[in-house]
Amino acid sequence: MDAHYAEEILQDTFLAVCLKPLAYDGKCKFSTWLCSIAKNKIVDKYRTNKKFICDDLSESIIESAEELDWSVAEQYEKNERKEMIQICIDKLSPSLREAMFWVFYQERKVEEIAEIQDCSPNTIKTRLFQSRKKIRHCLERAYTTTKLGAIL
Repeated sequence: MDAHYAEEILQDTFLAVCLKPLAYDGKCKFSTWLCSIAKNKIVDKYRTNKKFICDDLSESIIESAEELDWSVAEQYEKNERKEMIQICIDKLSPSLREAMFWVFYQERKVEEIAEIQDCSPNTIKTRLFQSRKKIRHCLERAYTTTKLGAIL
C-alpha cells in the first residue's frame, strides 16, 4: 500500500471518529477503539480498491488480508479488563478477598470455605454476594470515569 492510501485511511478514520465521537463506549482504551476503526477502514479500502492497490496480489491473498486475525486488540481489551478486575479485588477486605479466592480460583465449595474460615456457610455466601456487588460497583465507577474522561 502506498502513502496515498495510508493517508486516505488515516483521514477516513479521523472522519469516522469526528462524526461519531459518542460511539466510544469506554469498554476499552481509546487507542484500541481507534485501531479497530482503522482496521475496518483498511479492509474496506482493500474491498473497494483491490484492483488499484493490489494488482499483483492474487484473490486468495486479498481474502486472507480481509480475514486477518485481529485478536490482538481483543486480547489487549481482555487483559485490560483482567487488570481492572484485579484492582477491584485488591480493594476488598481480606475476608471478602479470601472467600473469592477459595471459590473462584481454587474452586472450593462453600462448606469447605466455611471450615477454612471458621464460620458458617451462610456467612461465606454473604461474603461472596458482597464481594461481587463491590467489584461490580468498582468496575462501573472505573468504566464510567474512563468514558467521561474520553468524552471530555
